[in-house]
Amino acid sequence: METNNIKADYHLHSCFSFDSKETPENVVLEGINRGFTHISMTDHHDIKCLEYPEDTVFDEKEYFHEIGKLKERYKDKIHINAGIEIGLQPQLVEYYRHYFEKHQFDFIIGSVHVMNGRDPYLKNVFKGKRDQEVYRAYLEAVLENVRLHDEYHVLGHLDYVVRYGNDMDKNYNVEKDFDLIDSILKTIIEKGKGIEINSAGIRKGLKGPHPSIEIIRRYKELGGEILTIGSDAHIASDVGSGFSVIRDILMALDIHYYTIFLDGNKKFYKVS
Repeated sequence: METNNIKADYHLHSCFSFDSKETPENVVLEGINRGFTHISMTDHHDIKCLEYPEDTVFDEKEYFHEIGKLKERYKDKIHINAGIEIGLQPQLVEYYRHYFEKHQFDFIIGSVHVMNGRDPYLKNVFKGKRDQEVYRAYLEAVLENVRLHDEYHVLGHLDYVVRYGNDMDKNYNVEKDFDLIDSILKTIIEKGKGIEINSAGIRKGLKGPHPSIEIIRRYKELGGEILTIGSDAHIASDVGSGFSVIRDILMALDIHYYTIFLDGNKKFYKVS
């Protein structure tokens, strides 16, 4: 088991997500086992992707009932947020505005999973193109979405696309895209949003987390302060994975706090 003093995993999936078979309770129990004091379940809500036959959503009534039971059962051991990870697309601004008028979540990750209706995970966007070309097109999609959307707390895995490139981050020159990255980060900061540091990049064979260390450093330089940390676990054994690496990265960048959300309010916890 990894040793670290980060006590909140704010990106977790269960069987309410289309790509997980894990029970929410197993995720909670693993969080307790690893010494976490706060976790956020953030199951997927993605619609209108051209490459999937169906929208990937869950039954909100059943979800809130299940998370509510776990909140009560384990209230003396861990704080559980009923969260959600939504897929941001330009045509969904009004959809999400109305959706969150009906459904109240404790924490919302806004992630860009598709570009022009296509998911980099399926690799089709890379056919006949260089990785760097696709990465830049993805960042352009991220910028468009963060300018349009307001219904989220943090932007999820900012450079998600790098995970699926032919050479991943082996030859990726992040600095070539800093014009777009700066615009994304400045927009997020101006809107009072944050970014997440997602340790799944480490598990997937990248040099570091999502976003890259260079982007995290730039976020700090631009005055960004809201940083949640998440494993993006889809199985219980991945809860908190890579957090010791994240802790070392934060300390090397002279970042001493991470963020949690409680009752709609931000709280900052010290990393040391």
